[in-house]
Amino acid sequence: MQLLLITYALCSFCIATSYSAQTPPPQIQRITVDWQRQKALQISGNRAVYPPIAQVAHIEGTVQVRFVITTDGSTKDPAYLYGPPLLMMAAIDAIRTWRFNPTVAAGIPVEVETVAAVKFFLPGHDVGTYLAPFRKAVQKHPNDPKEHISLGQQMLDVGEIEDASGEFQQAISLQPNQAKPYFGLGDAFAAKGDAESAIKEYRQGLSLNASEADAYFKLSALLERKGDVQSAVSEYRLGLQLKPKEGYRHDNFGILLMKANDVDAAIDEFRLALHSDPEDAFTHWRLGTALEKKGDLDGALREYKKASKEQPQNQDFKNAAERLAK
Repeated sequence: MQLLLITYALCSFCIATSYSAQTPPPQIQRITVDWQRQKALQISGNRAVYPPIAQVAHIEGTVQVRFVITTDGSTKDPAYLYGPPLLMMAAIDAIRTWRFNPTVAAGIPVEVETVAAVKFFLPGHDVGTYLAPFRKAVQKHPNDPKEHISLGQQMLDVGEIEDASGEFQQAISLQPNQAKPYFGLGDAFAAKGDAESAIKEYRQGLSLNASEADAYFKLSALLERKGDVQSAVSEYRLGLQLKPKEGYRHDNFGILLMKANDVDAAIDEFRLALHSDPEDAFTHWRLGTALEKKGDLDGALREYKKASKEQPQNQDFKNAAERLAK
């Protein structure tokens, strides 16, 4: 009788373990919302800290960042789109602290994807004063494509998208074999939401200069949003070969690989990302999700617990750990 009970308990355990391994984590719905609407739901968060080195160098502008607001109102997956690179991390660090009222659609909590514009201007400066010296340089050298490119890039940095497009097109007409204005025009089209035109310009630029890593990343993001995940993976991999040391790039690539159902490769990328930032709660959570999908429940539980330890207020992390612990 005792042997029978032990056998029954073992069988029950095996069935429960098998079911848990085969049951995927629940899918969370996601919607896209314009930043001006979403901003009204923000309840807390730090202002971006102007980097002293950028102030000394008089680097100003607007950083565009795409990110996701989770079902508990916290933020995740910040992705730099464009703006002065020296200001990028200051914008991302601020966004990581932002909290919002959760969004509910049709009675169901949903994630929200949005693009925020984080502005950095010196005291007493605005868009007009910022652009004035660049406009003056174009007026002085109207046939110099470099001046048009520089003005176009600065216009992009402060959100003057239509005028920026005109400057890049002017630079292309003056020097059609230079890659840089095609990349800039691609950025402008992407900012306007014209993915097809942006993809065309990025590819034209890369045909002239194949060593521009950021163009591959931007091209990959547009292809992913169109649903061409395999092509997005190929382009991202080319960019990562040129910039292999940036941890957040590996994290983003892991997310993309999960969408491509390449779980093993995604696990490798998440682990590379954690080498750069071992305390990133969201990367631990994503690694846990990948390990769970593969069937490594012990490994997944460890990662969920690490994520919950880093951000104990995040209910998604806590729920994932409790679900596997059972």
